[in-house]
Amino acid sequence: MTGGRVERQKRMLVAIIGQLKHAGMLKSVPDLLTEVWNVYTNVSMEQALALANFALHIDTAEIGQFSLYGPYRTVMQWNFTLVDQENRVAIIREVYGVEVQPYNDCTL
Repeated sequence: MTGGRVERQKRMLVAIIGQLKHAGMLKSVPDLLTEVWNVYTNVSMEQALALANFALHIDTAEIGQFSLYGPYRTVMQWNFTLVDQENRVAIIREVYGVEVQPYNDCTL
């Protein structure tokens, strides 16, 4: 499981947000992003800017994390993680307050 890695990543992001807020630089993130936007992501610049603006008002003590984990499998030289369906259902229930069914065809 990668829980330790996920926790370290969360702490790093919270620390970065905290430092940017403390230095009064969080508002300059959009300018920084336009300078270094050489990152592959499916998030558009507009979405990234909206997220940076949203981050201005985040209480970092309220940031939570969830991890979708499961066994790793290699099929024809492609690596896959088959998400633990009980965990997936529990996370969706906790975060969104809705009930979903497990994907039974996504298990071993």
